[in-house]
Amino acid sequence: MTDKDLNVLFLQSGAEVTNKYKIQFVHIYRPLLIIFSVVFFYAFTRYVVFKGVHPIHIPGYIFNKALAVSAIWLVCFSYIAGPLARAWPEKFEKLLKARKYHGVMGFMLGAGHGFTSSILLNPTYFGKFFLETGKMSFVGELSVFFGSLALMHLCLITVTSIPIIENSMDRIQWKHIQRSGMFAALLIFGHVFTMGHKGWPLPSTWPGYMPPLTMIGAIPVVLLFVLRPLISFYGKRIRKTELYCLRQEKLKELGEEDGLNEVFQDQHSA
Repeated sequence: MTDKDLNVLFLQSGAEVTNKYKIQFVHIYRPLLIIFSVVFFYAFTRYVVFKGVHPIHIPGYIFNKALAVSAIWLVCFSYIAGPLARAWPEKFEKLLKARKYHGVMGFMLGAGHGFTSSILLNPTYFGKFFLETGKMSFVGELSVFFGSLALMHLCLITVTSIPIIENSMDRIQWKHIQRSGMFAALLIFGHVFTMGHKGWPLPSTWPGYMPPLTMIGAIPVVLLFVLRPLISFYGKRIRKTELYCLRQEKLKELGEEDGLNEVFQDQHSA
């Protein structure tokens, strides 16, 4: 193969990748914009309207909360998209094609949350995370522990999603790393549970009777661990039923063909 042929092949491969990204673009950013807009509006209403947080804290404090919860929903959404697409491909096939990018976007928002939190982390913003001595409390350190581990694990999954790295890895090993995102989801749950679980059963303390954002962030993790195995099991039953029906149809067609062959042979012998 000449250098010219290699250049043509390279350009064709690049065009295919570009077309793939064009197909995915709308499906990537639509869920991101919808989820972030809803969460940001919820955070604004809860903290600024009902709790009385000054609007000057919207760019940092409120925005950071929206980043965190949106990241959790996107990551969990990416791990539930696979079973949905396999169970009902005609409805959710587009999710299967874009799920990797939802996870990457979730990591991006999570990284932004981690960076912003490191700047805002002080007794004024997060009083319950600090002791009177100025040092962090056990709750504060445990929350940071879970959050840091979750972010590092998501970073590993995101890096191994880069095509050049993915193609250089053993396929089985790569799948194990990608599926370990369920462990990252557990770490995320530990992060939000440690931060806010004491206020979850106390609706009277919720500003505007709106549940805490830590609870809103825990919901997709719980749904992920409940729905993913159920959908996977149901999807396997659907596929088994479809395969059985296809097999029966094939056997019926073969039977009809055998019958026609016998008739043809009888006529020929006659």
